[in-house]
Amino acid sequence: MEDKKYWIGASILKIKPSKLYKFIEKTENIENLFNLPVDELVKKGIDQKSAEKIKNIKTINWEKEVEYAIKNDIKIITIKDKEYPPLLKQIYDPPYILYVKGEIENHPFPIAMVGTRNPSYYGIKMAEKFSFQLSSLGITIVSGLARGIDYICHYGAIKSKGKTVGVLGSGFDNFYPKENIKLVDKIVELGGAIITEFPSSVLPEKWNFPIRNRIIAGISKGVIVVEAGPRSGAIITANIAISEGRDVFALPGQADSITSKGTNKLLKDGAILIQDISDILEELNIEIKEQEKKEKIVKNIDEEEKKVLSFINEKVNIEQLLKLTGMDYPCLSTILLKLELKGIIKELPGKNYELL
Repeated sequence: MEDKKYWIGASILKIKPSKLYKFIEKTENIENLFNLPVDELVKKGIDQKSAEKIKNIKTINWEKEVEYAIKNDIKIITIKDKEYPPLLKQIYDPPYILYVKGEIENHPFPIAMVGTRNPSYYGIKMAEKFSFQLSSLGITIVSGLARGIDYICHYGAIKSKGKTVGVLGSGFDNFYPKENIKLVDKIVELGGAIITEFPSSVLPEKWNFPIRNRIIAGISKGVIVVEAGPRSGAIITANIAISEGRDVFALPGQADSITSKGTNKLLKDGAILIQDISDILEELNIEIKEQEKKEKIVKNIDEEEKKVLSFINEKVNIEQLLKLTGMDYPCLSTILLKLELKGIIKELPGKNYELL
């Protein structure tokens, strides 16, 4: 903890990672950085303003941050710790500290899914479908815990009883948005995590979110943009992923839809077009046998879904299914939608259905 207090202090002082790494290089280690007098720091090439800021660590109550973390079951992980995500360490400007609730290790296939806060029905449906299916196959879904597509992606992973990692743009004591705090316990229970580089008291200021987005991209093998406007945070995340050499995937959308202008532009600029999860698995070289895929997805269906599925051996119309199952229309429609989201059936024109 002696060493860790300096990393905590640096985060409370809001020293940017790129600057901190340069300062540490000049002083050999973080302990020297925070213990050398101002004039010595200046002699080593650190500017006067930064040197004086560094000395403010003596006024920082880093113990309070540790107490908050212990009380709320939050781990404090620095870039020097073995638990630090290896993919994140590879980016240009990795955070030097992470405040983590849950499990940040044991995520062999993390994939980010991001999108607009104001999705269309199409966006909601596809986000839930893709996150559910990918999570069912053991892939960790990474997103930003925001309203809209982010929430749906986390929800899809939870629904499949899979792992998901949420990245905050604020400190834990100022969780944002408040309504999504209900996801936290379930995310942690299922082996996922909530992470942030911001100390507990940091507010969800608008400039924090682009900073947050580099973690979403950096911690992941690839980024899927489900639905996004041309200047949205999701596009920022995609651009960061591109700059870091990570794959970017995008779902095609309607040409006249504002929430598809960003994704369609990504496709025009070379993003990988996806229509089903096999496009993602193949590109990222994630090998999962077809039979294993089916077994993992089908294990998540309930008895009513199995009943409906037993009548879809070939193309069948909803009117036929109503007679065969004896169900009413609202109930059957709901079950068919669930099976479609789980990637087991697909809807054809005229309310016909068949197995995928």
